[in-house]
Amino acid sequence: MLVATAGVSVNYVGSGVLSRRYPAWMITAYSMVIGAAVLLLPYLAWGLGPTLQISVAAWPSILYLAFVSNIVGGSLWYWGLARGNISRLGAYQFLQPAVVVVLAALFLGEAITLPMLLASALILAGVALVQR
Repeated sequence: MLVATAGVSVNYVGSGVLSRRYPAWMITAYSMVIGAAVLLLPYLAWGLGPTLQISVAAWPSILYLAFVSNIVGGSLWYWGLARGNISRLGAYQFLQPAVVVVLAALFLGEAITLPMLLASALILAGVALVQR
């Protein structure tokens, strides 16, 4: 987990800096290729077997999540980083769990529990504090 956290931190900072010089879609595409290369050996060692068990009907969803959401979301993220302060904008990433709670309630009918509300309030307070 520590290696993954360090890796994604290096990726965000490096890509944020590069996005000021290169198009956001290009940074996203290169990040995906480099990430795939890093994960190739662990995938071949541990993931190939379970992958063969995935149904044909599930593959369009998996490919959408792997490519479309990454390219669109990543490109928008790096586009924003190129136009703003990386340390200030990076804090907004922590809002994702709170936004997901709201979207799950709106679109999937999920119940919002008290712990979810408290956690979301803490997240919002933390992001507000960092922005000051």
